[in-house]
Amino acid sequence: MSSSQHPLAEGLVRIGETAIARENNAALRAYFAPGYVLHRPGGDIGFDALSSYFAALRDAFADLEIRRAIVIGEGDYLAARTIFSGTFTRPFRQSPTRELQPTGRVVEWEVMNLFRYNADSRLAEEWVQSDSSLFLAKLNSR
Repeated sequence: MSSSQHPLAEGLVRIGETAIARENNAALRAYFAPGYVLHRPGGDIGFDALSSYFAALRDAFADLEIRRAIVIGEGDYLAARTIFSGTFTRPFRQSPTRELQPTGRVVEWEVMNLFRYNADSRLAEEWVQSDSSLFLAKLNSR
């Protein structure tokens, strides 16, 4: 089913653009289900830790943008190729290794996501894969 046909796809695109890239904590809380879990290669985190990460991204990357390059859905699941981009203007306090100092460069990186929604169409669980070594190389390049 294409993203334009899946009923959850529009909300996924909108939350990235309006509540993650641009701070809107009320919209984020409404979108994420209580007990939300993000499964990452380095371990699971909950909503508060993820929200803190989003805030660190907004702080470090001026003009942060989030694009869903492709969204595929089936039932209560969506999969997406998500592209983040922004100008690295302030220290990034939640990089995969340590705090990184800004380069002033435009940086783009992508992640692959799998999202599971609950019966109320709220995001209940997510799995993410990314290449953190490539991401760090982009952040450190001058």
